Formats: sequence, structure tokens, C-alpha cells
Amino acid sequence: MCRCLFILLLFCLSFIPLSSIAEEEILKIGKVEFEGNETFSDDILRSFARLQRGTQFDEFSVKAGKSRIENFYKSQGFLDVALKWERRLEGNEVNNIVHIQEGERAVIDTVIFNGNTFFSDEKLLSLSPIKAGGFLIQTEIFTTKYSILKVYSRKGYIRTQVVSDTLQERKNHYILTFDIVEGSRVYIGAISITGTRKVRKKIIEREIKVKPGSPCNPERVNESQIGIYSTGLFESVKYDIIEPVDGDTADIIFYVKERPSKTITFSTGYVYSDKNPNRLSLKTTWRHNNLWGNAQKIGMSPRYETNFSGYRKGRIELAYEEPYFLGTTFKGGLNLFIQREKRDGEGVDVIGSNVNVGKYWSRYAQGVLRYQYEDVITRDNDTTERWVSSVSLSFSYDRKNDIFYPSKGVVFLATHQYAGGMLGGDVDYHKILIEHILYGKVFPGVIATRVKAGCIWNDRNMPFQDKFAIGGMGSVRGFDEESIGPVVNGRKNANLMIVINCEFRLPVFERFDLVYFFDTGGLWKDFQSVSITENTGTSGGVGIGYRSPIGPIKLDYAHRLNGPSGGNFYFAIGYMF
Repeated sequence: MCRCLFILLLFCLSFIPLSSIAEEEILKIGKVEFEGNETFSDDILRSFARLQRGTQFDEFSVKAGKSRIENFYKSQGFLDVALKWERRLEGNEVNNIVHIQEGERAVIDTVIFNGNTFFSDEKLLSLSPIKAGGFLIQTEIFTTKYSILKVYSRKGYIRTQVVSDTLQERKNHYILTFDIVEGSRVYIGAISITGTRKVRKKIIEREIKVKPGSPCNPERVNESQIGIYSTGLFESVKYDIIEPVDGDTADIIFYVKERPSKTITFSTGYVYSDKNPNRLSLKTTWRHNNLWGNAQKIGMSPRYETNFSGYRKGRIELAYEEPYFLGTTFKGGLNLFIQREKRDGEGVDVIGSNVNVGKYWSRYAQGVLRYQYEDVITRDNDTTERWVSSVSLSFSYDRKNDIFYPSKGVVFLATHQYAGGMLGGDVDYHKILIEHILYGKVFPGVIATRVKAGCIWNDRNMPFQDKFAIGGMGSVRGFDEESIGPVVNGRKNANLMIVINCEFRLPVFERFDLVYFFDTGGLWKDFQSVSITENTGTSGGVGIGYRSPIGPIKLDYAHRLNGPSGGNFYFAIGYMF
């Protein structure tokens, strides 16, 4: 009988909506409000509380949030801060009211350095954001200790120790002391390199910024590591500073792992247009990055484009680079190229070469001086030939944090090209091109923006392919290639250009990303013809990409926001910028 009643009870309980009971029992975090905070805003304090409204309430998260707020206040000099946490239950939400008594903020009356003989008090104080009469802020104390250690290590004092302490002089007024144990000065002993196979050691030695017998400066050793890696010959570069227990010398060992010296890459792009012929582009690059073991580079790059209907363009380029031109820190290069283009019965052949000399002025910046000579042959009803002799000066600054998937940083490019005049040839012009790119993290993705602008002036007999053209992949997506701008001699090429692109790159699932983008740009004959309503194009779109080892593989759709209705699909490898 009891067994039957028990089974009947279980049967009845099975019809009770357990999920609704569970929902009633789960408490959610409601509002988080603050009272009494005069120095810091509610938003700043909420960022330390880390209590998100609508998430499940639990005691541990509340206690952890309270502890973080208290620690933050104390790190900013409010040593007597007091927090009272009040909770109010409304439905299944727990509203949190935090009552704060900030108290008086601690002040530093005096800063004292003890034990320093190599650097004066004035020098050390100049490294610190702390000043007498300022507040007792822990982050500034940490920054000061780090700056002291850094300046000592630059002089070879890599064993220096710094300890800070505070002494209360009177209520909320303190004396701040930094006790310094300088230690003995350390000099560099032997420098060795391990892991080389095909790369000659002299290539690595040229990038090493320290020498045996010089003070051991870890910063310079780190710069050497960066220099070795920047040659592009190594997958990894590491180092150890081996310091003996006794003595004043330290040996340095660089560990390198070489990359394959020969590489071949392939890239492709495909545009599906709703109104005009589709477009396909193919490019292959072969490179040898360590010719004869001396880091010289040689490469060949053929490319081909077609729209399957009257347009074809092919180009092949041979390049050679000497990393230490005439034994200096400048790099030199020689390029040869042949290009053939056919469009609507008109053909253009270009044969040319250029030589260049460049130098990295810092870890991120380089300048390049280039001289180029081209023979341009145009075949239409008549055949015309023009020789173009030009010189260009370029500056680039590249501080993005990743080659394929940048999430922060900046890129700046500027080039001025001058053709003709005293250089000879059949063509004259001045041409400036500037490009500025910014990357920034915006939770939960990355915003990337680019502004590209160019100007041509004092031009005479200039080939159309050297002028600016916009529209399509690489500029304003959604529009067909070179379809924006005024018609000049049957083509939409002109002297004044600006393009603005903005992308929001959002990771959604494992290796897949969503990209929302906005493009706009304009092309005009000159400054007098500039108009925001004429010869401009604007588009917006969305794409999906897969994060592959060779860069993102993307499928985008861009919709035109002005001009003809509709849009285009794009398939490509790599971000546009």
C-alpha cells in the first residue's frame, strides 16, 4: 500500500512545472547605485563592482565587488574609506545601494631617496609623477619604482632593488621613502648565437646592438632581439642573460629558429556584380628570402585580372632586395615589371624598372627614395608612346599589433612622386598620396577605419593609369571597378581623390567573424569641381570571414546607398586594410 502511494505521489509531482519553481527561487542582480561618492563617478565604481544587471545574484560576487571598490579607493589615497552595502529586494531582483564615506585623502609631504649614489635625488624625482603635496596614489608609487629600475638597468645596474615605504607624519600626511640597493655594475661578457642553419651569423651580428665589455643594458638586448626578428628570416628569436652569482659580467645567448627560405603565396578575389560583368583577380608570389645565406631577397609576382567581357590585365614583376646596401644600414632594391592591359578594344603596354634605397629610422618607421623609368605604349586607333621618368619619396609608420588580424595600432603612409622636369621624359606631374589607418578594440570586437586621399597637379601628358580611380574592391565596395568620378577622355580617372572606410569586425563563433562596413569616396578633376553630391559613391554592407593561418577568407555583400540601386558580392583572402 505504501509503495503504491509513493508511486502515485511521484506521478503527481511529475506534472508540477519545476522550471517555474526554479525561476522563482533564482535571484537576479538589479540596480547598483552609489551614495556619498564625491571623487569618482558611478560609472567608474560600477566598473570595479562588476555586477551586471540581470545576472544571477550570489554573495561571493557582491563581496568581491565590495573588496575591489575598497582597494581602488585605498590605492587612490583614501586610506580610511568605509563602505556599507545595502540590499533591497524587488520581485526577484536585488537592488544594491552602496553608501560610501570617503574620508580625507592622504597627502605626501616629502619624498626621500636613500642609497642612491649613481643618480642624484633630483634625477630620480624627475622620473616620478609624484610631487610633494600630491596625493598618496599607489599606481604612481609603482610607476616610480619601475622608472628607477629602468634607468639603472640602462647603465648596467641590473641587480638594483627598490623598496618603498610610507611614514605617517601627522593625520593623513605622509613621508614617502624609496630605499635603493644599487648593487654592482654588470658588463657584457660573451655573446653567442645558436640555432642557425643556412643564415650566416654575420647577418645576425649586424642586428645586435650590444658589444662585449659594454654595460649590460636589457633594453638594448631586447632591441637586438627585435632587429634579428625584423629580418624576416626567423620564426622565433629568444635570448637569455646568464648572470653569474659572483662577478660583474653576464653572457648573452640568442636562440633562433629559421623560417623556410623559399615561400610561395597565392591570393584571389572574385566580384559578383548585379549590373556589369563579374570580375576575377589572381596573384601568385614566389620569394627566396635568404639568397646565398646573406639575407638578400629575390622574388617573382605574376597577377591577372579579367571581367570575362573585354577587359584583361596582366602584370609580372621581378624584385631584388639588398638588406645592407654598400655595407650600410640602408637597404636597396631593384624591380623590373611588364604590364599589359586591354579594355574595349584599347590596349596599354607598360615596361619599366625602378631602383630604391630605404632605411628603418625606428622600429616602426621607414623612409624610401625610389627612381622609376617606364615606357608606356597605348594602342587604339593610333599608337602612342610615352616615357615616364619619376622620383618618389615615401614615409611609412606601421604600429599595428598583428599582420593578419590587427586589433589595435596605427598605420600611416605618405608618398610624393615627381615626374618629368629635370628628370626628362614625355610626362610631367606632381602626385601625393596619403593613407591613415586606425585599429581599436571596442567590446566585443574591433573597429578599423581608413582615410585615403590623393592629389595630382601640374600634370602634362599623364597616362590615365597613373591617375586616381575609385570604385569596387579596395576602395568603395558595391560599385563596379573604376565607376565613380567624372569621365575624362572616355575613362573615369581624375586628379583629386578621397576614400573613407569603416569596419566593425566581430568574432561570433570559434574562427568565424562578422564584418559590418561602410564605404564612401569621391573623385574630381580639381578642387573647383569638388561636390559631395556629384562624382561620389557611398555603400554599406556585411560580410562573414573565416580566420585561416594565411589570413581571413571572406565573403562580403556591399549595397549601394546612392547611384544605381543594388550591390555586389566579393570573395577575397585578407582584409581590405
